[in-house]
Amino acid sequence: IITYKQTGEHERIIVDVEGYRDRREENLRAMAERIADQVRQSGRPVMLEAMTPNERRIVHMALADYSDISSESTGEGEDRRVVIALKPEPHR
Repeated sequence: IITYKQTGEHERIIVDVEGYRDRREENLRAMAERIADQVRQSGRPVMLEAMTPNERRIVHMALADYSDISSESTGEGEDRRVVIALKPEPHR
C-alpha cells in the first residue's frame, strides 16, 4: 500500500529473512529426493503435505529428470498436494 501511494503502481515486494526462501527450496529438493528413494524401495506412492503452488513446482522440478519417478499434483485449493510415484514400466 505504501509503495502504491508513493508510485501509483502496484509493486510486488518479496521479503526474504536470512535466506529463508533459498533454505526452503533446498529443503524441498532434498525431501523430494528422499521420498523418491523411499518410493523406489517400497514401490508405493507417497502423498506429501499440502503446499503452495511455488513449493509444488520446486518438488516437480526436482524430480523432472528422474526416469523412473513421477510427480503429480492432486486435490483442490489450499489442500493441493504432490504425489510421488513410480512411473509405470513401458510395455514391450
